[in-house]
Amino acid sequence: KRKGQLRIKVRKRVEIYEMVVPVECELADLKRRIQEVFMVEPARQQLFFHGKLLREGHPLSGIGDDCVIQLYDHLPFNGTFDFDKPTVSSDVIDKWASLSPKELRILIQDGTITEKTRDGHGRYFWHQAINSERNYQMIWDENIQNIDVFDNNGDTPMHNAAAWGWYEGCRFLLNHGATFPLYNDRGESALDVGFKNKWRGENDVTGVILKT
Repeated sequence: KRKGQLRIKVRKRVEIYEMVVPVECELADLKRRIQEVFMVEPARQQLFFHGKLLREGHPLSGIGDDCVIQLYDHLPFNGTFDFDKPTVSSDVIDKWASLSPKELRILIQDGTITEKTRDGHGRYFWHQAINSERNYQMIWDENIQNIDVFDNNGDTPMHNAAAWGWYEGCRFLLNHGATFPLYNDRGESALDVGFKNKWRGENDVTGVILKT
């Protein structure tokens, strides 16, 4: 950290930028500065430090350089984002992802699962559902289509599919318009994650990413 200054990473779609701000700034001040530079309103900005979401009024003096502002300019916007409010536990999302298409369709149609469903790690339903090939098309047809969302570490469903070697999941996401590349908080694209994890014995998904 520079004396009296803080280095912030700003992630906007496929790009990562850096800006330096005074440590005496509060989060609201930082968001106004970012709006001036990136033309993205404060409601579309979230600040994470070591994967933890920081709320309005939080002083920047107590955090280090390893923090990221995520800009959600690419998502539909109706006046507010409730991304900081987990709706279910991680265990529940994992359980739902393993359900049969018939069971899962009922939960989607009755509003139990929506595009805002997320757990305490910031994972949305697609982050885990992408490991269940039999459910892909049904989930998409039921209008759960937020496939470019980020969790608290900046990982998208594509990152998850690449990390676990879910070949068909990568193919489905790319064929349905997933943005590539998008980078997580470690500066990795899904391709980077795929290359790293294939040496750990996971299925090699890099071919399908490169071909698409």
